[in-house]
Amino acid sequence: MRILLACASFPPQGRGGGPIGSQMLAKALVKAGHEVHVVTVADQASRTESDGLTVETVPSLNVYWNYYKPNPAWKKLLWHAIENFNPRSFLRLGELIEEIAPDILMTVSVENINVATWLAARQRGIPCIHVAQSYFLMCWRGSLFNASGNCSQCLGCKAVSVGKKAMSQNVDALITETEFLRDAHLEKGYFRHARTYVIPGAIEGSGTRRQRQAGRLRVGYIGTHTPNKGIEVLAAAARRLEGRGDISFAIAGRGEEVYTAMLRTAFPASSTSFLGWMASKDFFGEIDVVVVPSLWREPFGRVSVEGTIFNVPAIVSRIGGLAENVKDGVTGLSIEPGDDAALASHLERLADDKRFYEHLAENARKSSAVYSIEAVSKQLDSCIQEVFQGRRRGDVAKASCSVERLMRLRRGASGCG
Repeated sequence: MRILLACASFPPQGRGGGPIGSQMLAKALVKAGHEVHVVTVADQASRTESDGLTVETVPSLNVYWNYYKPNPAWKKLLWHAIENFNPRSFLRLGELIEEIAPDILMTVSVENINVATWLAARQRGIPCIHVAQSYFLMCWRGSLFNASGNCSQCLGCKAVSVGKKAMSQNVDALITETEFLRDAHLEKGYFRHARTYVIPGAIEGSGTRRQRQAGRLRVGYIGTHTPNKGIEVLAAAARRLEGRGDISFAIAGRGEEVYTAMLRTAFPASSTSFLGWMASKDFFGEIDVVVVPSLWREPFGRVSVEGTIFNVPAIVSRIGGLAENVKDGVTGLSIEPGDDAALASHLERLADDKRFYEHLAENARKSSAVYSIEAVSKQLDSCIQEVFQGRRRGDVAKASCSVERLMRLRRGASGCG
């Protein structure tokens, strides 16, 4: 089938796990034999073709597209207001739908591309699948996390999300990478008429981990340096282990200069290396265990599974989607968010008990099959075929049964009646 993949961001635009997730999704669709045309936003219009993909960029359809750069408060408020329904996106994406003539429209996140794209597809009779990777539809920060910690959805976010929620009812199918993220949307009344699918994010390649040095444990963190990522929890655990010369820490990624400078003083200097930005494949080849100590409810947490192809187990916070990615004591370990004492204890055990460490590493490697391009492409193809055939039969509205059934099952009932 011909698929129009409209993405909030796509490499080399954007940063973090979002663009990588979009790219992996596109590759999985190509692997399944589909013709994929990617549309995303950038500073200038362009069209390139590589690896079986057509990637087209359109200039910003909102007052700006790059929300990683500083913008004045008034402009941010206007951006969020427009994101509830952007007439420019409705018209421009409508033109692209007519030009490309896809069999399916698939959106990945939806910032900048805009929720109006769903209505444009429905008016043209094109089935629409949305892949949610964040809380953007419910929270202006996209994280449901503020200075006070995790929140369910504040009144301000409800107010600036009314249009997004309304537009979500035009979507035929919702794909999330975890059950947690699926439930978070459904419980707030989003995607009432959509079929739902949980398909994990794909990871690519096969890694070869370096041999662990005898009597040493290299602990890694890779990602954005922000408070909600819980990196200070790892720093506190490192301080607890300061007397152990056999445990060292490798910190990769970036953040605001002031915050990263603070982190440099929080970690013990003698056992910690700050590596700056690194490609995942290079980073995981240099560590023995990765720590994902998030304080916020990660929708998926790609870092927690990326290391599996390198035999690198993960220690994660028992929160959000992370709790689904690691089987405690089998493929990795978990802690309650913020529990630096438990984290330090886990690290000591891995340093001292080589057999237990190898048990986790081997099982982590085995679990990587779930996230392979091949496995994910099969699940995506099955979803696409079901949605397409459902629209052809004219029974897509019946897909709301899947949502109702989920809610009934959560209450202990069954069936769709």
